[in-house]
Amino acid sequence: MKGVNNFISITFLGTGAAIPPLNRFQSSFALRHDNGLLIFDCGEGCQYSMRKYRVSTKKEIIICISHLHSDHFLGLPGLLSSFELLGREEKIIIIGPIGIKELVEGLINANHVIHNYPIEVVSISDGQIYETNTFSITVVKALHKARALSFIWKENDRPGTMITEKLDELGIPRGPLVGKLQRGISIELDGKIIHSKDVQGPVKKGRIIVYSGDTYPNPNLIEHIPGKCTILIHEGTYGSGDEQLAKERGHSTIDSVAKLATTGNVEKLVITHISARITNLKEELMNAKQIFNNIVFAKDGMNITL
Repeated sequence: MKGVNNFISITFLGTGAAIPPLNRFQSSFALRHDNGLLIFDCGEGCQYSMRKYRVSTKKEIIICISHLHSDHFLGLPGLLSSFELLGREEKIIIIGPIGIKELVEGLINANHVIHNYPIEVVSISDGQIYETNTFSITVVKALHKARALSFIWKENDRPGTMITEKLDELGIPRGPLVGKLQRGISIELDGKIIHSKDVQGPVKKGRIIVYSGDTYPNPNLIEHIPGKCTILIHEGTYGSGDEQLAKERGHSTIDSVAKLATTGNVEKLVITHISARITNLKEELMNAKQIFNNIVFAKDGMNITL
């Protein structure tokens, strides 16, 4: 994966819980960036929603499965089959907890999935980091069953903007020399060594997007976020009156997530994995905003562009 990640778009493909409300598919969202696509969880309906909301699959694709409960992976066979029918040749990477390799192999065999493109399956566990040339994914053990994980996606830091006044002051002509400086390569001009730091502004910190997967509110997840969290996408399966049920089942209530967001450097909170048990989303949102103001409920097809 080459290039610099400037464009980020998040499309929610499914925002319901195991038994979702009628207007929601099961959990899944797509994170698009300049160099490819990540799909976080792949519940039933993922394949349909990707087509409905026009999520391009032409670039490199990484699928992150948070845990081994079926409402988070049953969309995989149909999605993998559709890639074959579309003539895909590029590799698909699937990341998940211990057991993901056996799961994917079983799904492919049971559903007679044909794929002439390569599939690489990577098992990852608490504290491990999956890295590419442009971003990293850190996993944190979630407070849920089925080997559940949470994901911290961090875009690599980007070089600062070139300062034209300093370029002019040093007599550096526009062209290849500036290109080298942008890439962090020092140059020599008129017998003088010029470093990137001499002509660049501050480094642009990479954006961070966190996905909780299924979990009871987990302070350890917040503690592992390495800086300002641009968006925290967190499950909010139950309403504020179901705290005991949420604890027993390893899930979160909406108000408990709002409280969790106040403990970290979170800019925006998006609630997903919404249960059909919640009958008054407007009231739940109003109450949660009293705790953490910049909060929205995800809905299928919702898009956030950074």
